[in-house]
This record gives sequence, structure tokens and C-alpha cells, in this order.
Amino acid sequence: MGIIKKQAIQSTLFNYMGVAVGFLNSTILMPNLISKEDIGLLGFLNSTTVIFSTIFALGIPLVTVKIFPKFRDQSSSSHNGYFSFSLIMTVIGGLLGIIAFLLLENVLIEDRNEAKYFAPFVAGFTVLFLFRLIFKNFDTFIRMLYNSVLGAITENFLAKIILTFALIAYWLLEGYDFIYLFILYIFGLSVPGIVTVVYVFYKNSFNLDLSKFKRASTGLGKEIKMLGLYGLLGSMGTIIVLEVDRVMISNMLGLAENGIYTTVFFFGIFVSIPAKSVKRVAIVVVSDAWKANDLSTIKEVYSKSCLNQFLFAVYLFLGVWLNIDFVFELIPVEYSAGKYVILFIGIGQLFDMLTGVNTEIISTSKYFRYNTFFIAGLILLVIVLNYIFIPLYGITGAAIASALAVILVNVLRYVFLLIKLDYQPFDSNIIKITLLGLVCFGLLVFIPVFENLYLNILIRGTLLTLIYWIPAFGLKISEDINSSLLKLLKKFN
Repeated sequence: MGIIKKQAIQSTLFNYMGVAVGFLNSTILMPNLISKEDIGLLGFLNSTTVIFSTIFALGIPLVTVKIFPKFRDQSSSSHNGYFSFSLIMTVIGGLLGIIAFLLLENVLIEDRNEAKYFAPFVAGFTVLFLFRLIFKNFDTFIRMLYNSVLGAITENFLAKIILTFALIAYWLLEGYDFIYLFILYIFGLSVPGIVTVVYVFYKNSFNLDLSKFKRASTGLGKEIKMLGLYGLLGSMGTIIVLEVDRVMISNMLGLAENGIYTTVFFFGIFVSIPAKSVKRVAIVVVSDAWKANDLSTIKEVYSKSCLNQFLFAVYLFLGVWLNIDFVFELIPVEYSAGKYVILFIGIGQLFDMLTGVNTEIISTSKYFRYNTFFIAGLILLVIVLNYIFIPLYGITGAAIASALAVILVNVLRYVFLLIKLDYQPFDSNIIKITLLGLVCFGLLVFIPVFENLYLNILIRGTLLTLIYWIPAFGLKISEDINSSLLKLLKKFN
């Protein structure tokens, strides 16, 4: 568990630095410097490349998580040729993805979507898709070597800071042509893939010799193919829930509406930031624990992830919602149409945090096939719900559809783990956190509003922190958080 705490803390530090930069980009710079249509175009590019890179990773991330422990070789940087296999599959996936996009372009980008008439879009999609695909497959390989921090730095911080500099340059140069911002946006999001390639070369893992892999994989061919198939189908579910709504909004309502949705979506997803760090490390530990049949470690990771993620999620959700009206004063008034997008996306992510690393446990277990079946149902559900709710409630409808889908799939995963493995991660501390959150909201919602915008945010943020964390620490809700805080205080002393 020590490596989870250490690397999760390091990754979380960069995640929150990235959140600060992302807040600057999403709520201050972009809405005030470029149009809703341009924000919608960038958001549509982001979502389509995320979806395609997930599909055409060809399930390699799951294959790596499940199979790599059998290839691990501390005496060889190529680990019995496993990297060569991953590289070749990445090249194949890249080619298939580009061909699929070109064939389906008219289906993916409908006439109402203005991206159809932006000539550089296809070239931008191709470049960003390829580098995201490289990052997705290679970063999993690097994480299996117990280095989860590199990806956190590049994906969650470095990529965003490059966009910040691009937007500041756009402002100082009084709005250079949007095409240059488009190019810099692609470059910034491609940086994680670029850095990953450089890292692999630095570690001397890059080679095309498959002979070692063929020898080491004797008898594993069928398992690798099956894992790839289930990994492909399984990984699509979560990504589609988070990204397909923006694609459907762009096609059904236009890029302007997607620009509003993309901007406010940041605040709804904010509550799930702590989970990114935990899941990046936990999946490696859980995978090795399954190999060693160490069920106690898996149960401990599951229960602690539910508790700690939910504790942070409630705090962050309250912080966002109590200050949301003041945040909207920082951006053009038309973006306030997305207020309830934040509420419903936040509720969905709050529930996702409550259920911990359930996906990671199922996907690395012998029951990984089941993960694929109900995720396939989830994909169908979220698309159907979007077609129902978007015409009725616009962008708020898309958020409702996403929240319902996330809640449903996590209920299914919870029930599955309970029935199949008899894993029950919840205890009375979950009730304490819920009650603590309700008390904090009840006390702070009645604080008077002052004329100064920043004073309102500061007062509510400070009071929430004190009223929430002091009782949480006193009640000893989380042993991990209490011990980490005590160690920190000892260092200061």
C-alpha cells in the first residue's frame, strides 16, 4: 500500500496543479478570448480523438495490465520483448483508426456541426489521435514499471500549461488567427505522447525484435487475443459516457452549445480529480495482487479507495456548488446556461468516486469478461438517453444522461463484486461523510453575499475547509489521511 500512497500523493500534486491551470484556461482565458463556436470545435476535437484512441488501442492497456507481470524481467529493459509487441499493435491501431475516421467522417460530423467546414480539422484529428494512442498504450507499459508520475505530469499538467501560454500569446497579440491556436492546442495535447516516446528511448526499451516475446508468450496467444477483445469493448464504456455527449451535442445542437457544455463540464468533473491518481497506481498493485492471489490487499485497496475518494469528492463537490454563482461572474453571461450541467455531472462523478476502484478490480480479475457485457449495455444506454434528453433539455439533458449512466454502471459493478467476490467496501464512515457534507451545506448555504466576488469565494472556501476537515480529522474517518497529516505536522515541527 505504501507505493500507492507515495505515487498517488505525487500524482495528485500535479493533478491539482493541472486543475489550477485548467481552471485558468477553461473559465478565464478561453471564454473571454475565443468564441463559443471555437471552444466547441476544440472540445469536439478533444472528444473524438479520446474516443478513437480508446477504441483503436485495441485493448492493449488491459492486455498489459493482465499479461505484463508474466513478462516482467528486471534484467532487460524490453521485458522479454513485451514493448515490441505493444509498439507493433499501436502502429496497427493507428492505421486502422485513421482509415475508420476517413470512411466514417460524414457520419461522425453531421451538417449541423460546423467542424465539417473547418478544413484543417481532419489533419488535426490525425495528429492528435496518433499521439494520444501512443500515450494510452505506452503509458500503461510505463505504469506497470511502477512509474505513474510521468504520465500524471505530462497529461494533467504540462499539456495544460502549454495551452495557457498559447492563450496568453493569443491575448497579447490581440487575437492571432485561430488556426495557430488550433495548432498549438493539438501540440499541447500531443505532448504526453511525445514525452512517452522520448522516455521509452531513454530507457532503451525501443526495439522491434519479437523473438523474445514469441518465446515468452508460448501458450498465451489465445489469452492475449481474448484480453484484447474484452479490453477494447470494456474500455469504451467509461470513455463514451464522458465524451460522446459532446460529440452528440455538436451534431444535434451545434458547436456553440458544445462550447458552453465543454466550458462548464470542467467544474462537474472536478470532483473526480483525486480518483485519477489513485486509479493510475492501484491498477498495477491490484494486478500483481491477483497474480499472487493476495485477496486481502485487493479488499484493502477497494475499501480504502471508496472511503478516501468519497471523502475528498464530497468536499470538492460542496466547494464547487457553493461558489458556482460567483464563478459564473468571471465568464460571459451566456455560459450560465450550463449551471445545472455542473450539478448533474458532479452528482454522477460523486457516485463514481463512492464506488472506488471497482473497474480496476474487475478488469484485472478472472471475471474481466463480465465488465465488457454490462459496459456494452452502458454504451447503448448512454446513447439512447442522450437522444431522449438532449432534445428535451438541451445541454442539461446531456448531463442528466451521463449522470444516470455513470450511476447505473457503478451500481452494477458494486453488486457484481458483492455477489461474485463477497467484497463489501462500505462501513459507517461513509454515513459519517454523507452527514458531514449535509451539515456543511446546511450551514454555509445561508452565508450572506458580499459585493466583492473574490471575498465571497474566499469566505466560503475557508469556512468549508474548516467545518469539513476538522470534524473529519477528529472523527478519524480516514486512517490514511490522518496519518499523512500527522506525518506532515511532525515534519514542520
